[in-house]
Amino acid sequence: MAREFITLDTRVDAFKDTFNSLTDKVGDLALLTTTGDSDLVQAINELDSDVGAPASLTTTTKQNIVASINEHDAELGTITSGAMGTTASTVSTAIKELDSDRDRLVTYTGMPTAITGMDNSTGNVLSTAVLNLDSALGNRSALTTTADQDVVVAINELDAELGTISAGAMGTTASTVSTAIKELDSDRDRLVTYTGLPAAITGMSNATGNVISTSLLSLDSAVGLRTDLTTTAKPTLVAAINELHAEMGNVTAGAMGTSASTIVTAIAEHETQINANKTAVDSDLGTVNASNMGTVAHTVVAAINELHTQLDTLDSDAAANPVGAITSLTTTIKSSIVNAINSLDSDVGTRTSLNTTADQNLVVAINEVSNRAINVKDSDGTLLNTA
Repeated sequence: MAREFITLDTRVDAFKDTFNSLTDKVGDLALLTTTGDSDLVQAINELDSDVGAPASLTTTTKQNIVASINEHDAELGTITSGAMGTTASTVSTAIKELDSDRDRLVTYTGMPTAITGMDNSTGNVLSTAVLNLDSALGNRSALTTTADQDVVVAINELDAELGTISAGAMGTTASTVSTAIKELDSDRDRLVTYTGLPAAITGMSNATGNVISTSLLSLDSAVGLRTDLTTTAKPTLVAAINELHAEMGNVTAGAMGTSASTIVTAIAEHETQINANKTAVDSDLGTVNASNMGTVAHTVVAAINELHTQLDTLDSDAAANPVGAITSLTTTIKSSIVNAINSLDSDVGTRTSLNTTADQNLVVAINEVSNRAINVKDSDGTLLNTA
């Protein structure tokens, strides 16, 4: 399969597909069974530490652990009770069984001599041979595996930890651990070439890790879901921001009619002006409440509407109207009640100009004149100027 590269001209959807393909090839970090599972480098280093350096192997075959273990396996042969000719099925218990048999042999037959295949310089007795084998096997208690009772169990533990070593199981073209690691190292080098080493990214929390996948997830969480945008434009953040910018208009002091050149400072400036105007209006209006205005309403607008309704009622032709219709006035001037009253006042004249003693009102003045009038009677004696 041809390698995929990201360039500056790569579209976001193509980048997404390439990145997802790379993620599928690398695998899910959460499925790692190693203690370190935040990135592949850490997991591989942990395995490398657990496996050790192949160059330090004392086996003839050193190229990889599998070959070294296979060499030991070939040297040990088939470890079963049938193959070893013992009732025991492990090396240590078989040796223990042989040691017991040897003791009995020593008791019954004396020390053995001339063992075929043994180096005569080290002695030809079974005890020496067993010691040589034990030396070749090493001290089981020095095993760093959890299982240290025998070599087979320890190797099985390592085998379980290593898992199935095949190209299919490891997801590599290589079929051995060392060549698979070399292949992954080569892939890792290519990733470093494309993306740079996973080092501290400005603005990212180091606690979440400095690998690209973690950083992208953190950035995605910080940005949020585009589908949650309340703007009309949702495909990208740039489109959403441009939409908001168009709705906000030109943010300058001249365009906003303020001395401030930012939205926040412009709002603060308007707030200051509104508060100053409110103080002046409050001073002109006085305390606005129902008691002070003599209305049921307790706000200026509601009070004005209340008075307007009452005036409309006074100016209507309803039967219950105490004022009556202006068109029904018999005065010369009918434009308003005030003008009609002024007209009557002009027709009546000034009270203080009355020659009567009483001048507080016309009724009293007329009554005074009436009391001064001479009784006029006809020839029959009938009073003519009666009320």
